[in-house]
Amino acid sequence: MDTKDKNTLQKNLVFITENLEVSPALLDYMTQEGVFTSDHNERFSKQAERDTARAVASELVRFLRMRGPKAFGVFIEALSHSGQGFIAERLSPNLAKDCIEKNTSSSSKENKLVQASPVDNTAPTQYSYSNTQQPVAHPTACTEDEQLAPRDPDSRIMEVKVTNVDPTNPHIQKLLNDPGVYRMDQEIRGRTVIIQNDYFTVPNLDRREGSLFDEINITALFKSLNFHVVTWKNLTLQELEVKLQEERELEDHKSANAFVMVVLSHGLEHGFYTNCGAVVSVEEVLVKAFDGKHCKHLVGKPKLFLIQACQGKDDTDGVPVHDGPGEASAQVKGMSIDEPDTNPIGENYDQSGWKTSHEKADIIIAYATVPGYKSWRMKDSGTWFIRTFIKVMCETAHEDHLMDILIKVVDLVDQKATGGMEKYKQLPRIVAQLKKKLYFFPGYTKTKLK
Repeated sequence: MDTKDKNTLQKNLVFITENLEVSPALLDYMTQEGVFTSDHNERFSKQAERDTARAVASELVRFLRMRGPKAFGVFIEALSHSGQGFIAERLSPNLAKDCIEKNTSSSSKENKLVQASPVDNTAPTQYSYSNTQQPVAHPTACTEDEQLAPRDPDSRIMEVKVTNVDPTNPHIQKLLNDPGVYRMDQEIRGRTVIIQNDYFTVPNLDRREGSLFDEINITALFKSLNFHVVTWKNLTLQELEVKLQEERELEDHKSANAFVMVVLSHGLEHGFYTNCGAVVSVEEVLVKAFDGKHCKHLVGKPKLFLIQACQGKDDTDGVPVHDGPGEASAQVKGMSIDEPDTNPIGENYDQSGWKTSHEKADIIIAYATVPGYKSWRMKDSGTWFIRTFIKVMCETAHEDHLMDILIKVVDLVDQKATGGMEKYKQLPRIVAQLKKKLYFFPGYTKTKLK
């Protein structure tokens, strides 16, 4: 085994021994791939019957370090096949991601040992936590961080296909030249930053199993829309502060059409948790770093923030709604529209004659849920909010602007319900300060057509 892989195992020894289950599925896969012999398999199986799980895991890691060069890679695969993908993600995120994609593409084959994250049709589990307590399980519901109700019929890795616009269409041509529509024509539209927090170093915040699917799927979406995508994974508060400072000063934003930031984490009202358990305010820290006052390169350009995190511990089973004509109105459910105040004396100009704009203009924040409430995630495929956003974008981004897309997302998520005895609901919230319509114009650029 390579020295680098040995060091990775040693560095994570405590985490592995506290979490690893030396199961028959894991041992069988290691044996099938030639890392263990049948004698090794039998030896560990017998040890598991008499020793503690931690002792068996410790011995397996010690023995694994003495095996050949492919032992580490096979161990990562075995973890994924035995339903312990979260350990694989901790040891090698890239290899774990490859395993998920490989397993998904061949999931219909009958020769698989164990599905990575089997669907659990029992009632989900609710977790409530504070800054001082370990999570406490309840039998009938769950926070954003445990197994959900019926999984989406789509595969875990979504097939992201965005329809390109037809620039010869008169309607599209009109939109491309409409001053009330944001420009979206650069070959690289801008940067998409994903803040992925799925592991935490404090005991009251559980790992967010399944968040990797959101990361993979949302990456594919924005790459297909010609954004450059980067991921910041499991950062501490100090690391995040450095990254935000570096990001807002990037010269890349000068030529960009837009900016997108996606947060995948545990959360509470108006904020989310970093890897170290610190709370970051969405609007006072994250959004503020890229507003007109703090990021000059993005002034006048649309900035989209997708916040997949709980906003509290409340849940709801909904209220009866009359399903009949006359339901629609100008007030969209789940929408909170914060438009900049109008100037009573006319257009905004500063003393030098330059037209000005409010520093909070051109921002739109889409929260997975309303303040005080939970959001929901499937351990085997990701969150309702992110999956629904990707689905609607794939279906309508070539013809709808972002506000219309998000209205559909709000409605579709509101139609979902968890399984179990009680059917819990979720409702996204949109805070919009856009001054124009935001179309993504998939496939279109100034210089060429995709």
